[in-house]
Order: sequence, then structure tokens, then C-alpha cells
Amino acid sequence: MCACARGRARCGSHIWNHFVTPFIFLREGFTFEERPPLAAPDGPWSRIRATFPADLPTHSRVQDFCFDREHRLRRLDYTAEVVGRWARAAHACEELREFDGLLVPTRRLVRPLPFGITPLPFPTLFAIDVHDFRALT
Repeated sequence: MCACARGRARCGSHIWNHFVTPFIFLREGFTFEERPPLAAPDGPWSRIRATFPADLPTHSRVQDFCFDREHRLRRLDYTAEVVGRWARAAHACEELREFDGLLVPTRRLVRPLPFGITPLPFPTLFAIDVHDFRALT
């Protein structure tokens, strides 16, 4: 169950935002800032801070997106504002798989990020496993 389940509409925007990223960035109103790279076992990941437009429903107005050397989304860090200012989390995008020519992270895990840039190993706050994915045409 989503940590923000107490507000179903906000939980819906939380999930929707994750599945349409990075395509949502084509919409007007976003601002972006390059951040220092994040050290990862397979080499440094570039980080981009995105500030979402005020009129777009989201669980976190400011989010840091981490991309590997092949420019694939691997993690995003944010504060779940619907929960509280203390609710910092790292959202891992793992097990990339191709569906109809589109590379999709089929395992998503959200873990607490209370200090710095290293998430806690547990608990898992939110988990999604994608078994099938189809683009709407």
C-alpha cells in the first residue's frame, strides 16, 4: 500500500508521476538544475533536480533524478510532502526490461533517506513490480 494512501488522489499522482517520468518533463513549467554526481557501484550517476510546476499534482514539488552512464533513470530522491517534511526517500528503479521498444524499470523500491544520500536498507516503504507494460496508441 502506498505510504500516502490516506489521500488517494495524491497517491494516484505519486504513482502516475513515476510511470510518466522522464516524458512528463516535456510539459512546460519545469525547472532543472544539475547536481553533483551520485557515487554508484557501476560508476557515477548524473543527478538532475527537477522542480515541478505548481499546477501539476505531485507528492513532492522538488525531486532529484539520478541517471546511469547510459542515461537510464536509476533512482529518484524526494521528500513525500503529503506525509511530512521529514519523509525523505530514495526511490530505486531496477530490473530494466524492454516492452514494445520502451525500457521500463520493472522493480521500484522506496526506502527511507533520513540523512545524506544513502538510503536505509529497510523498511521498504513502497514497492511496485511491473509484469507487463503496453504503450497506448
